[in-house]
Amino acid sequence: MVYISSDTSLDGIIKELQTNAYGDNLVQDVTFDKGQQIIMPGKPNNALYIINSGISITTQTMKDSLKPVISFLTVGDIIGLESFFRKNESVVMTQATTLTELRATRIDMEYLLNYLANRPSFMEHFANLMTERLYNLYERYMQLMLGREERFVNSLYDIANKLGVEVEDGIEIPSVINTKLIGAYCNVDRNFIPKQLKKMILEDKISVNQKNIIIKGMSTSRNIQL
Repeated sequence: MVYISSDTSLDGIIKELQTNAYGDNLVQDVTFDKGQQIIMPGKPNNALYIINSGISITTQTMKDSLKPVISFLTVGDIIGLESFFRKNESVVMTQATTLTELRATRIDMEYLLNYLANRPSFMEHFANLMTERLYNLYERYMQLMLGREERFVNSLYDIANKLGVEVEDGIEIPSVINTKLIGAYCNVDRNFIPKQLKKMILEDKISVNQKNIIIKGMSTSRNIQL
């Protein structure tokens, strides 16, 4: 086994796993078409997927809650992190589907678990990622308890911060995130969205360019680290 360095960033972990992999299919680059399911309901997941490009929509459910939470994952995020901590029954990812073509690094779950037994610093890194994921999920649950309008506005800003691209006027939400997906994300009726968008346009908070929503005067706080 070759220990490359003390680098415990996700990029450093991947490089070391690739170096020490004893089979071609243990750490590999994979591509999924738009609309392809990566994690399917009721089926076991045997890998982690670190996203290199593209967007995925995921459905998660907290223990003792019947209401699922919709999340969007993109570059630097990990699909299947919940499956990695099999003893953690507080959250279950029931589904992950691509919204665009998605490229990812696939890591075999069994290989990773065996490897981390000898690399506690790497295990700590994944545990911290899971803690952050749980924290964000609890925050989303709290957000969904707000009033409809506040819930919608906060969710729109969240989506822009997570997925948006900086343009001259602010942050532009990708057109793939349509009103149906926005409604599912913030748990509001789709018919409510045009009225709320019109109100925000009149308040000069947003503009709509064809199918793209632009949040005016916003800059992203996103800081992706692989």
